[in-house]
Amino acid sequence: MSKFNVRGFIAFLLSFAFLLIVISGLILWLATPPRDLSGPWLIFGMTRGAWKHLHIWIGLTMLVVGVIHLILNWSIYWCYLWNRTNRRPNMIWELLLALLIAALIVGSALWEHPPGGLGGRHGSGPGGGAGSGHGGGPHGQQKQLRLRGGHGQ
Repeated sequence: MSKFNVRGFIAFLLSFAFLLIVISGLILWLATPPRDLSGPWLIFGMTRGAWKHLHIWIGLTMLVVGVIHLILNWSIYWCYLWNRTNRRPNMIWELLLALLIAALIVGSALWEHPPGGLGGRHGSGPGGGAGSGHGGGPHGQQKQLRLRGGHGQ
């Protein structure tokens, strides 16, 4: 029997976590609650709350396993950033493009702009979604949270 391969295990775990977070994220984003609220909201036998918990746990798993993956492959990752032969930074444009995309995603979430403009139809989340009167950036979200918490009325 061969020795346990930690890098292989981490790669498989990260891959499975990625698939699960994509599936749970799509279900939470696309699935609308039934119009008849007499019964529970179930998809594959799980409530919306259970899907949210799964999504959060898998996200935390990806965070931990991703950090371990980065540590195990640090020398390869460093080669992406630094050219040892020429002793200068490497892949600057790729790094800047990745940072720009990440900043756009965070900015989109902060200003409550749902992916594809579809998320607002659910009215979910702290901002209430599109058309709720509480959107328009992070200040609208704070106002909504303050009203729900009963403060400042």
